[in-house]
Amino acid sequence: MKILLINYRYFEAGGAERYLFNIQELLEKKGHEVIPFSLRFAKNKSTVYEKYFPDPPGGDQPHFYYDEIERNFKSVFSLLERQFFSIHVYDKLSKLINDAKPDVAYVFHFLRKMSPSVIDACFDLDVPVVVRLSDFALICPESSFTRNNVVCELCQENLLNSVVYKCVKNSRVASIINYVAYQFNFIRKFQNKIDFIVSPSLHTISKFQMNSRFNSHSFRHLPTFVDPNVFELGKKRDSLNLSKRTIVYWGRISYEKGIETLIQSIIYLQNEKFTCNLLLIGGGEKNYVEKVLSMIKKNKLFNIQYIPYMEKRELFHKVAIADVAVVPSICFDNMPNSLIEAQALGLPVIASNIGSMPELVVDGYNGLLFSVGDGKDLAQVIKKFYGNVETQDYMSKNSYKWALEHYSPEVHYQKLHTLFQKIIEQRKNDA
Repeated sequence: MKILLINYRYFEAGGAERYLFNIQELLEKKGHEVIPFSLRFAKNKSTVYEKYFPDPPGGDQPHFYYDEIERNFKSVFSLLERQFFSIHVYDKLSKLINDAKPDVAYVFHFLRKMSPSVIDACFDLDVPVVVRLSDFALICPESSFTRNNVVCELCQENLLNSVVYKCVKNSRVASIINYVAYQFNFIRKFQNKIDFIVSPSLHTISKFQMNSRFNSHSFRHLPTFVDPNVFELGKKRDSLNLSKRTIVYWGRISYEKGIETLIQSIIYLQNEKFTCNLLLIGGGEKNYVEKVLSMIKKNKLFNIQYIPYMEKRELFHKVAIADVAVVPSICFDNMPNSLIEAQALGLPVIASNIGSMPELVVDGYNGLLFSVGDGKDLAQVIKKFYGNVETQDYMSKNSYKWALEHYSPEVHYQKLHTLFQKIIEQRKNDA
């Protein structure tokens, strides 16, 4: 089978790209031919297909938006075009499809940087399309259903709210352009050219099914999978020299990830003379990281060790010796990689009771849940976790078992391959 992978970045920049390269490796191991299509960034991994990659709008700047690009007519026009429909991207992808003749397209991030023209090119050349949801960008201009760092779903009712509240880069102009682009593409019903939508989270699917533009679509629940090497390390966890009373967070250091809630819980525990250590691992926007470090210093939290970055192999060996992982998000996380990786390592998980978390953490079975944004409740749940050694062992074993059942590469591959076969066969029958 020839599988076209479409994502605007072909280098690892986040969870979506990590999954992209993992699924590419898995599909190739199974004997399939994978054909990437991305924008032409200097950081891209090398591929024989890069000659088909269109130029990025505004130059080689993978994290740009309106206020971050060089102001000239060409770059501004190119960026505006990508909001609506890019003839340049359409032509490049059409050329690739005609030359490589893929059987199916698996599409990730494309809005704003590539434009919905990638969907049109596949549709016009009779290539079935499966879109994987990594966030809420198709129905929420801010992408995560948050506004001023709290959950906001007003755009489910009316997208004009994104203009009222300047949801795109806190800019009225950018929000208006984005709103008009959304309406343009929805009016021409580009979304109806998508054959299937897959999501790692049932919660995410439910939000799309509530939206009038997507409630008639075919959805498939397809959880992310974990690297087999992580499972191998989890299998050996009982033989590791485990740290005493060490909890761990790894991932992006940002407000919506609930970092301040986590720090507040450590303050509560310190005030109650309850000792435990926290490993805080990950990078983020410089000003926010400095704010977190200042908060730690001000409260004399000497039991917190901050590590900005670790290579994956080193990271997993570091966190595997902890007692428990904490995922304190205050937003609708789709399916945090760190959460399922923790489970594959045999770590119980303490998570906030929001979004997809209750799907992944069964309270009292493979971890514990706490009230979202409530540092005091998180502190009490941490104390509860450490209150019974037998319960810790029980949740650790169940966490690993849960990961094996839900996040193994083989389970993921079989579900995805079956879906691809079904869509390809259906397209042949309709011809």
